[in-house]
Amino acid sequence: MKGSDPVAYINIVGTSISYPVMWSETAGYYLDHGSDGRKNRNGAIYLSDLNSPDFSDPINYIFGHNMNSGLMFHELNFFLEDSYLADHDICSIIVNGIKREYKLFRVNCVEEDSMIPFYNRDYYVKEMEGSYSIKYVLPALFKDDKALDYHNLDLVHNGSEAMESFKSLDSLPKEEQESLRKALLKYCELDTYAMVKIYEKLTSLS
Repeated sequence: MKGSDPVAYINIVGTSISYPVMWSETAGYYLDHGSDGRKNRNGAIYLSDLNSPDFSDPINYIFGHNMNSGLMFHELNFFLEDSYLADHDICSIIVNGIKREYKLFRVNCVEEDSMIPFYNRDYYVKEMEGSYSIKYVLPALFKDDKALDYHNLDLVHNGSEAMESFKSLDSLPKEEQESLRKALLKYCELDTYAMVKIYEKLTSLS
């Protein structure tokens, strides 16, 4: 797939967060591709493939890396301070030439995890294809372990699918709810198991 035109532009007033928002029907494409469609470990700011590119969904998921350089969504770390959030609480998104403004009221930050050594290239093999996403790292480290293959899961295979499934859970019939709930639990179980296996692999090298 080649780079496409942005579907929107995002800006948080008073910060350097001002970027085009990309979209692809391929899940996680812009995690490790730039807006020009070329492989780029920094990726791009992008809207989830599960969302409509016209931002017509009631909930829209926009992703971007927490860059050590301070770029992309790194400044969201500052929003953990209530005073900073209060002074920078307007986010504008331009879609099809129409500007929408949103008031920010809460920001959560995921702590650093075991993927950091791969992001920093402290450990790298060519099978990772320039990415530090767990979906690339895991099969590169454990090529023959089917228990660590997300493709073998039912219904939920990645984070985007997990979010969308959880969002729709209450609207499903009871029987489908139970099937999806079990699939979500299996996905979370594999995510946890994968982190344990990666940790064991890293500690075995230290």
